[in-house]
Amino acid sequence: MGFNINNQTAGVVNNVEGNQYIHGDQRSQMVQSGAVREAVQELERGISSLGLPDTQLAAITGHLSEIDKEVGRTHPEPEKVVDPLKKITEIASAAGAFATLAGPIQSLVAWLGPLGQPIAKILSGL
Repeated sequence: MGFNINNQTAGVVNNVEGNQYIHGDQRSQMVQSGAVREAVQELERGISSLGLPDTQLAAITGHLSEIDKEVGRTHPEPEKVVDPLKKITEIASAAGAFATLAGPIQSLVAWLGPLGQPIAKILSGL
């Protein structure tokens, strides 16, 4: 038995030959590229309203610039967003300023999928 598969666009796709047993559930969250850019813009607005000390603001702005540059590409590579987003999350949480940035960070973590797990762990600890 065999099957041919063309394009698959669902969040979770299981292709099996024979029996498949799933215990629990399967979930997927998909974030469109426009929503990713919007999350970066929202993150930028949130950062500018935090009133952080200059050193923290400069660090966050540098990391945000890396994210913005990557997300603005035709085919962004999520791997290049993980580290700067993690650093933004760490700086914001250490400064006690995370609440303002939670929404856009969570949107970007959803876009990153499994790559975003280290950041999701930081979020779960707040």
